[in-house]
Amino acid sequence: MKPAKKSIRIDIHTLTTEIQGLLGDITNSFMQIGLRLYTVKESGKFKEYASHIETFNDYLKEVNVARSTAYACISIYEKFGAALLEKKSPVEFKRLQKALPLVNTQADAEDWIAKAESMPLDGYEDAIRAAKGLATRDACDHKEVEVWVKCLKCGKFLRDAPLDTANEA
Repeated sequence: MKPAKKSIRIDIHTLTTEIQGLLGDITNSFMQIGLRLYTVKESGKFKEYASHIETFNDYLKEVNVARSTAYACISIYEKFGAALLEKKSPVEFKRLQKALPLVNTQADAEDWIAKAESMPLDGYEDAIRAAKGLATRDACDHKEVEVWVKCLKCGKFLRDAPLDTANEA
């Protein structure tokens, strides 16, 4: 249920600034989680949490942290930590996650943070693709494509399905 609309003047610039600040807070929270998980993992202290915990993955299950989330936070902390902790940047966590395979040095981290801060999403994703040696969206000739159809009954997407059979479903 949507909250009742109030007839107040909304300043889009203030709201946008607040949103960007909150995105920075989210990224900072993930960084702080990454720091703590890294410390727990590297110290081996996870074994002290409970007698039945033998591995870091056991610990993650016990404290209800998805393994993929934990390792993403740890990786972001390891690769971007120093650069991000120096300046509280409003960079979206997902953008940093996409650049992880491309960060090998502190300079790389600072470069990708600057790109994530300044580029629109499409431009940033194209920069990632180019850095990985893939075609950017604008430069692609779109000659290699797949045809997908959606079953209207169940919603499942099917690749390379014959159109006449797909329509009979």
